[in-house]
Amino acid sequence: YAPTADLTFVANELRKIQVPHGKVTWQIDRNVNTTNVCIANCKFCNFFRRPGHEDSYITDIESYKQKIEETFKYGGDQLLLQGGHHPDLGIEFYKNL
Repeated sequence: YAPTADLTFVANELRKIQVPHGKVTWQIDRNVNTTNVCIANCKFCNFFRRPGHEDSYITDIESYKQKIEETFKYGGDQLLLQGGHHPDLGIEFYKNL
């Protein structure tokens, strides 16, 4: 692990090389959760719900469309999908997104 000050210095030096004229840039993106249903039992996660839990969900296509529009509205151009390991969602679900 490197000290934060060292990482900041190196990142700034790289920025000076890659982005001329003293400009600072950033990426606007959005994380969208596919589902909070998970069976992985990660020790650090406080997000998941077991299958069948009353607070469990799967994000539907219409919600994705809304979140994409909101992302564009605020200048974003990247949507990051993350979520739990839902035992009933196969690869076709993710391909259809």
